[in-house]
Amino acid sequence: MIFLRVILLLAALASPALALEIRFRDQVQVAGKEITLGDVARITGKDDAARSFEQMQLFEAPKPGDSRNYSAAELARIVQRKARSDEQLLFSGAKMVRIERAGQQLTPAQIEALILQSLSRSDVLPSNSRVSIRSLSLSRPLVLPVGVMETDILPSDPRIIGNTRFSLLVRVDGELVENLSIRAPLEILAPVVVAARDLQRGAVLSKQDLEYREQDISSLRNPVLDLELVEGKVLKRTLRSGAPLEMPQIEFPPLIARGEIVTIRAKRGALEITAQGEARQDGMLGDQIRVRNLSSKKEVLGVVVAPGLVEVEF
Repeated sequence: MIFLRVILLLAALASPALALEIRFRDQVQVAGKEITLGDVARITGKDDAARSFEQMQLFEAPKPGDSRNYSAAELARIVQRKARSDEQLLFSGAKMVRIERAGQQLTPAQIEALILQSLSRSDVLPSNSRVSIRSLSLSRPLVLPVGVMETDILPSDPRIIGNTRFSLLVRVDGELVENLSIRAPLEILAPVVVAARDLQRGAVLSKQDLEYREQDISSLRNPVLDLELVEGKVLKRTLRSGAPLEMPQIEFPPLIARGEIVTIRAKRGALEITAQGEARQDGMLGDQIRVRNLSSKKEVLGVVVAPGLVEVEF
């Protein structure tokens, strides 16, 4: 009789002792991209089995800053599908689990400050210019994962003047999480060279013809910012008084003239070879022109890099 009582007692205790109790929490907050069972429930039972179940991945977390409700029955079905068939599981706790994912914000004001900060480091804009953003196409904060945030701002036009869009790249803990194109037209106030009076096409420019005036140069492609740079040059089109002067409106003499004897330079790594040549075309800085090597009598194509200097590939 005593032996039978012991067997019955062991049988009664065997099932709960081997089972894992999964007690669902009613509300949790997570930071990562994946939800584990340990995030949403407290698991008790055999230590090794409990630790293994805690690490069980259930599904993707909501987006940063978002939340979602899951019923305990739905969560239990997911766990049972992933568990071994011989696992004894007891579910308890909350009937509904609310999962929130933590996030951090990057506001439009912060993005505007980042753009202006990047422009302040630019060596393209005049040093005495004043830059502001007329409007920002982004009106709501970006909600990002929690972590160490790094940002890069890239203008769509590296010349900046005339640029209206910027690329915003955001990394959190080294991982790229946002790559946005943002419209942000600029106002760039700077002293620019303008016509002091009405000027006719073909006029040879002098200091009396020009003056400095602060204007918004954001809509200009290539404004003249240094009066001395265009003094003595020829105006290619008529210009009204007060109109800003732009580089394409000025006729500059070629840096290298046809028939001029020039130096031909070929570089590869630390190796540099030079030869004398004759320019077969006029060329401005950056132009590709034909040059005749005086030694080999062969014509080659080279790029004008300085007065009297043409660089070729080899």
